[in-house]
Amino acid sequence: MKREISLRDFILLMKEYFFYLLKKWWLIGLISGPITLYFAYNAYVAPGMYSANTKFIIEEGNGNVNVIGGILGGFGIGKGGGVSNHVKVSEVALSNLMAEKILMSESQCGKKILANEIIEFYELDKKWAESDEKYANVRFANSNSADYTELERKVFRKITKVLIGTDIDRTEALMKFTRNDKSGVFKIKVSTEKECITQSIIDSAYDNLKQIFEEEILEVKVKMVEILTNKRDSLLTLIDQKSLNYARFRDRNRGSIYDEADYAGKKLLLEIQGLTTAYVESIKNLELADVNYRNSKPFFMILDKTFPPLGRYRPNLITKTILGAITGLFLAIIVLVGYKLLGDIMNEDTQVDV
Repeated sequence: MKREISLRDFILLMKEYFFYLLKKWWLIGLISGPITLYFAYNAYVAPGMYSANTKFIIEEGNGNVNVIGGILGGFGIGKGGGVSNHVKVSEVALSNLMAEKILMSESQCGKKILANEIIEFYELDKKWAESDEKYANVRFANSNSADYTELERKVFRKITKVLIGTDIDRTEALMKFTRNDKSGVFKIKVSTEKECITQSIIDSAYDNLKQIFEEEILEVKVKMVEILTNKRDSLLTLIDQKSLNYARFRDRNRGSIYDEADYAGKKLLLEIQGLTTAYVESIKNLELADVNYRNSKPFFMILDKTFPPLGRYRPNLITKTILGAITGLFLAIIVLVGYKLLGDIMNEDTQVDV
């Protein structure tokens, strides 16, 4: 049978539970106390963190690959994709390629590979050696990935997870990369327990990201400009040679009445005219390629960055203690109310059966 509860019954029920909780104050303290102490202890022993941020935007050029698509195809160079640089940056920033460039750069803590500095400071080799002894005292011998040993490749995969996390979970990563979809502002954030490691990572991350998009990613267009420049120069050399040959021919056959000499002279003139036309076309293609390259080159502009010396931040002991007390109190109330509610339901069922 359905039972309706009036407002008066509800108020009386709340009053009953309130006084029940007051009587069980010692149980509330017993449950919430350890939780409060746990939060306070974690805040007290938590290591200080050095954090640094770099915010930047990318001003994209107006280059259009379709403008010179025919030129690219003519030299056997594929046309570039139409994916926005903003999308590319987000993918590259948290890639293994970027991780390698950062980890294999020189640490600002001293003249050693940054990956080795991180391994030594966090004693990662000892933690890894707990499951496999071969990782004990492991270090990178050099920064060239082509020379990695099998063990070094495994270590690289492990330390890459420490630096940027995984696609599934990046919460514990030393470096985080985000983009504000509304403003288009990118942000690199690095937090470590050692100032020089933090500074090394964030400086290397921005510098390498900028280099990839301002230089390396435009390598195809740079190559095309070089090819067209060489083509123009070679045509100019041929024109000079043919013009010199024609001048010599005129000197040798001045006043000649033979048709064979006239034919040879006209042939040289036609060749010079053809080369001149090709030369003019090569100049036009080169100008188009150069303009396209310059317009396609993205411009990185820093909006904000953290300058050394970096501040050392630790969790606030009072705030964490209060948070622990609230969490413990809330958990204790849920447990006690649930226990009483279950007991009341069981008693009510027993009375109905009787």
